[in-house]
Amino acid sequence: MSLEEAFKQALFERIEDEYDVAVAAAAYAEYEMSGRKSRPISELWEEVFDDRCES
Repeated sequence: MSLEEAFKQALFERIEDEYDVAVAAAAYAEYEMSGRKSRPISELWEEVFDDRCES
């Protein structure tokens, strides 16, 4: 790989990383504005397994 190719690859990887960060930030901002609240996965598992036992 030439030096030019190495620089191009590094630049494209950096651009991709920056894009990923921007998309994640936008998604998180949308989540926060929605008013939804997260909950522990343990609560989900309890809910899933309780529903299975009742069926």
